[in-house]
Order: sequence, then C-alpha cells, then structure tokens
Amino acid sequence: MTTVRWEVVGMLLVLLLPACRSSEGSSPVDVGDVSSQEGIESGCSGLSQAECEASDECEPYLAWPKEQACVTGEPSEPPSFLGCRPSERLCTGEWTWAHGPDDPQDWRMFIDGCLPEGWQKGDGADTVCGAQPCAGLAQTDCKTTYHCFPVFGAPMLDGCIWGESEYAGCWTSSKLEDGALAAFSCATTVTWAHPADEPEKWFVFPDSCVPDGWVSSELDPCELACPSVHPWLTEPQSWKCDLPDGMVCTWPAEGCEPGQKPDNACTCVDHSGKPWFECERPFHNCLPLEGSDVPEGTLTRPVPEHRETADACGPEITPRADVVCDNARDGIGNPENECTSDADCEGQWTRCLDSWVGGGDGGTLCMCQMADCLSDTDCGSDALCRCGTTSEAEADWCGGPLEPGCMHQCIPASCKTDDDCSGSQLCSPSKGMCQWRAESYHCHDPAAAECFSKWECMGENWGCNFEKGKGWICQEIPMCD
Repeated sequence: MTTVRWEVVGMLLVLLLPACRSSEGSSPVDVGDVSSQEGIESGCSGLSQAECEASDECEPYLAWPKEQACVTGEPSEPPSFLGCRPSERLCTGEWTWAHGPDDPQDWRMFIDGCLPEGWQKGDGADTVCGAQPCAGLAQTDCKTTYHCFPVFGAPMLDGCIWGESEYAGCWTSSKLEDGALAAFSCATTVTWAHPADEPEKWFVFPDSCVPDGWVSSELDPCELACPSVHPWLTEPQSWKCDLPDGMVCTWPAEGCEPGQKPDNACTCVDHSGKPWFECERPFHNCLPLEGSDVPEGTLTRPVPEHRETADACGPEITPRADVVCDNARDGIGNPENECTSDADCEGQWTRCLDSWVGGGDGGTLCMCQMADCLSDTDCGSDALCRCGTTSEAEADWCGGPLEPGCMHQCIPASCKTDDDCSGSQLCSPSKGMCQWRAESYHCHDPAAAECFSKWECMGENWGCNFEKGKGWICQEIPMCD
C-alpha cells in the first residue's frame, strides 16, 4: 500500500500553479478566495472518492477533523473525503481551516485551500484549536499536541558534570492575550532550571525555553552555594540570602538519622530588591533538650512548658473587707464600676478586681471576677485547674475579649501531669491567642510531634499548639502588645 504524504500534495499544487493558464492562454487565473470560485464546476460533484481519484478531470476535497488536526506536526491519520471538484479549479496549496454550512462547530482542516460549496473559511489553528496544556506530557504526546514542543537539556550529574542531552519536559509555545493566542519565542541565553518540586534536579538548556512548571536561573548552580547550616541556627533574626530568586536550599533534619525526619527547606525570595529566605515550618530536628532557652548557634532545643505536679492554686478565696477598687478610667467602655469591693460580688470564690476592658490606652473598670476551682479535684476527670490571679497586683490582664476569666479556671485536659503520659512525653499546655495562657493540656511527644516548642516554629508570630485531629502543629498566632 502506498502512503500519501499530504503536505507534499499541497506543495506540488503550489509549484504547478504558474503553469496553469486560462483557456485563452493569456494570464494566470487569480485564485483569490478559492472558496467562492464559480463557473468551473462539472460532473465531478457526484463522484465517489475512488471515482474522483481515478478521473483525470477531477480532484477530491480532502480535510482532517479538528481532533486529528489540532496537533503539532503532521496529523497521524489520512484526511477524509468531503466531495469532488474539477481539476482545473485552482487552490492555494495551503492548509486551510473551514466549517460546514450547517454546523459552525464542525471545523475541518483542508489540505490545499479549496473548499466545498457553502463552507466558511476560519481564522486559523490558533482560533480553532486554542491553547493546550503542555506540562507533564511525555515526549510523544508533547510532540503531537498543538502549541506544545519537546524541550531537551543536559542533566547535572554528581560533581557538577553535565550529562548527555535528553528529553526534559514539554514547553507551551504560546499564551493567551485578550482571549487570543500569541506566539512567543526563546531567547538565545543559556539557562539552568529544575522542576519546582525537585530543586536538586538541575538541567542546562541552550536557550531560555524550559519545560512548563520549572524554575529557571541565568546563574550556573555549580557556582552557587547554599549555606552549610540552616539560617535558623545561625541567624534567627535575619535570614538574608545572596542566591537567585526562587532558589531552594535544603538541609537534613538536624541530629536525626537519615530518613528519620523530612529535610528542612528554605527558598530565597526577592522582596523588592531585598532577598531573604522563606523557610518551611517546622524546623525538623532530633536535637537534645536543654533548658528553657536556646542560645544562638547552640545545637539543642528548649524544653517546653509542662506540668510535673498537680499543685493546688492557693488558699480559699474569701471576701476582703479592707480592699477597695476605684481605678476606673472615664471614657473607656462603661464608665461605671461593677463593684467597689468583694462584698459587691455574688457567688463563691469571687473578687472585685481592676479589669481591662480594651481601648488604646488599656482602660480598666472594677469588675466582678469568679474562680471555677482551687485544685484539679474541683474540675471534672477531663479537665484541670489552671491557676490565675486573685489580687490587683496581677489583675492588669483580667477581663477583655481575649481574657474573659483571669482567676482560677477549669480547662480541658487529656493529661494532668507528666505521669499521665507515656515514655518521654510531657503534659504541656496549648496556648491561645497572644500565647498568654494555657487553654488545654495534652501529652507531647518530642520524637513524634511536628513541633515540641515555639522555638521549632521559627518566628515571633508562631506557636506550637495542639489541634484536635492533627496533634501538635505550628500555627501562626496573632501577637499582642
């Protein structure tokens, strides 16, 4: 069976055009809009494809459907037969898009510019095919997808040795502008790039075109060097970097066996000409625990707050006859005090305390505050008694929308002391907004938890809190003055 290369047919028709003359032999026929030539139809229109191809006086209308023609390169299937025309009808020899007279969505690509009667010529492949997703395509699929082109580059091997060129990925050769496709080309600049999710997998390319979804750089990665130590251990207050924007640095989890915990990663991000590292949280490590503070550069981590014993919160709370509260500030909230002494407050374990009610200058009122408990035995089995204040000396944070209760309060607890936790786990508090005080207590495993202290969450506005269903995780916490 003979294989017909249809683009060759079209080219031959173009080459033969100068030899075609009118019957008088005076001048070439102006092909103009070949879809609208009149007066040259013959009995060819009723022939089958076989009869049309066998006739010396007729030529077939041949076209590919949209699904076969919207590819990069030559369609893999032969075009379909859509009718027969006289051989003397002149064509442009160019592939032409057109749709049928009865269905404007029935797009076909004709091999030579000649269209059957009633077919309407289109604006081209960009309009008909539209943009196709190219990222992640295999080499064969990339080659046959419209607007997608295979990209080849040399991979970086161990020791900064560049390997042989190979297929790296697929590149989109056009983009949408105001709803229309606009082609763009590659700059002749050697470019280094890596997949966004594989920062160590560098390739070098002969120009600026890299696979879709890759991060590119004009700097040779072999000449760049990430810091040997994670910036959190050396510069906890300043994470400046002198690397290309988007370059990712990774470090093994400190103090851990290989694979025990994920690597730590930071990305160099240019913020208006001031590049610094943005690091993933938490800081993965297996460093030993030591004290409550970690000096800069010390390879230990702090021990978080924890509850070793269930101590009572103090003596019985009784009314104080000799204390008068009169510190209300006019103009802040309700200008009238709720009370002036403990005797004005009802209920067990109550005190009249100077309480914060908000406002830019920290306005206060004398308000009745009540305690829930004096010890854990006053709370249920799944709660403990969080000790609070009972006097004005410690009451400057009482009240307000963030701290509605400042005296001893029962709070949820899945453990009450370290002894309730297994192994090396500690019974630690999970703190609320502003990290001021505990809102619940839970067992905390230094080996398995995402974080073990606020320190591992790397930042003033971050804390290590317990969340139901997730355990101990780093959370961004609004900080308060």
